[in-house]
Amino acid sequence: MRTLTAFYDSRDHAEQARAQLLDAGLSADDVTISAASSGPAAGGTDHSGEGGFLQSVKNFFMPEEDRHAYDEGISRGGVLLTAHTPEGQEERVTHILDNSGAIDFDARRQEWQGAGQMGERDVERRDDPSVPASSRSLEADRDVTIPIAEERLAVGKRELDRGSVRVRSYVAEHPVHEQVNLREEHVNIERRPVNEWLSGAADGVFEERSFEATERAEEPVVSKETVVTEELRLSKEQSQRTEDIQDTVRKTEVDVDDNRGQGQRNDGTSEARREV
Repeated sequence: MRTLTAFYDSRDHAEQARAQLLDAGLSADDVTISAASSGPAAGGTDHSGEGGFLQSVKNFFMPEEDRHAYDEGISRGGVLLTAHTPEGQEERVTHILDNSGAIDFDARRQEWQGAGQMGERDVERRDDPSVPASSRSLEADRDVTIPIAEERLAVGKRELDRGSVRVRSYVAEHPVHEQVNLREEHVNIERRPVNEWLSGAADGVFEERSFEATERAEEPVVSKETVVTEELRLSKEQSQRTEDIQDTVRKTEVDVDDNRGQGQRNDGTSEARREV
């Protein structure tokens, strides 16, 4: 959405231009007529009264100086038409405004200034120190300084806690199962009948004798050995990475509109089109 403006000496011309814009497809809310008349025409909008126009255009994207200049023109009986133009219709709206009897407002303002006919409000505003320099006219004995500023991107670094790793060791018991073969010795006593005649002396048979046999057996003996099977090692390493920082910075841009030596065209008409 773009805003186009045209200034007229006649309310009738402004209303005719508004009607043509409505026929061209613009809505009634998109076309505004600002004048110092007592009331609006049918379908029009009248911003009259103290601060009326300035209050109505506070949201227009136009320089402060232009708003006050239009306010001065309205106070002199002029009429301002403002058209909020949808994208793609700018050329058609511009053609209607150029052929609707609009005046060259820049030339008219220079004519007032050149003849020393600035309105009271402009004189007061020019001398008022509370009004920014961008809204005042430059005089011969004054200098106006416009600061040209820009933002510069400064990128630093800071450490962040990215979390930690905690390792805890503890003792856990697990059941184990092993098999071992055990040997046992058993003493057997066996008596068996013998029927045998001794051929020699029998003295040795009747000697007292004593024999002892010990039974032996194996039993499991359990012992434990500690074996280190694994190591867990904690260490730190550093790495570097490059990160692209994308942002926007602001910078003051200056447009110089040099209108010196320009006047009305030879056919007596002038282009009053202003784009905001």
